[in-house]
Amino acid sequence: MTANSLTDEQIDVYRKYRTAKKNLRKDREFTDWLKIMRGYDQARSEAMRYAGTNTPQGATYREEFAKIARREKLIDHGVNDNGRPWQFPTKEDRSYCIKVLENYDVPSYDPRRPSVRVWRAGLSPGKRSKLNHPKRVWSAYWTATEPTEEKDAKRTEREMAEPKKNPHLEALAESEVRENSARRLVETLRELLSYIRDHVELPDDVAAKIDAVLE
Repeated sequence: MTANSLTDEQIDVYRKYRTAKKNLRKDREFTDWLKIMRGYDQARSEAMRYAGTNTPQGATYREEFAKIARREKLIDHGVNDNGRPWQFPTKEDRSYCIKVLENYDVPSYDPRRPSVRVWRAGLSPGKRSKLNHPKRVWSAYWTATEPTEEKDAKRTEREMAEPKKNPHLEALAESEVRENSARRLVETLRELLSYIRDHVELPDDVAAKIDAVLE
């Protein structure tokens, strides 16, 4: 496996990948991410071909992909100020790149949804400019294009669920409980004082104070 065995078109895809990768570290525009997606997808396809598999899994595939990644400089590596290693694009970045790319022209996950390309083209320029990173693009796309059936089912489930507790009503209920407890305590003490007044011989000043409380 050598770079010489690649077609001019494949070589150009990798060249654009490296250029886009440099741009993304400064300004992560979606067009650059799209080049990253296509370059990463091509590397996966090439690795699967060399590994003789139809899925991007297995030790042989990982070995072939690692060779391609080194050959084409697909992933930058380094160490941050805390001594922790980093890579760009990250494994998570690359995972979301594939999700977006697989649904970019045709919605492969759910035919009821529009493609990512169609959905993104329908956004306002301001909103579209904020959705560049593949993870953000995918999350926003998946939420916004949820089929009506699923939305209606979730809404029905929420409506049938137990209503959320209102903190103000809870506080009011707790206050009423405390007031009722205090009222019962006062009534119990009055009954006790009344019993003492009727059955115990008390000094005149003490009896007068109890009578004043019981009035």
